Amino acid sequence: MDLNSKIIKIKMIEQNFTHTIVANNLNINVNTVSRWANGNNLEQIEKFIDLMILLNIDLKEIKKQ
Repeated sequence: MDLNSKIIKIKMIEQNFTHTIVANNLNINVNTVSRWANGNNLEQIEKFIDLMILLNIDLKEIKKQ
């Protein structure tokens, strides 16, 4: 398990979020949340963040869509 997945798990615990709650809020499959929390497929998140940085996109701009 890497640092990112540990952070995800800690934040979910702190906010009393289950995988289902996160999945419903992000409109994604619960299995995706599970993979992220277990350190799998995190490269997708990291690549998305890299793309946002590269294109100078603020997360708030994306969220508006």
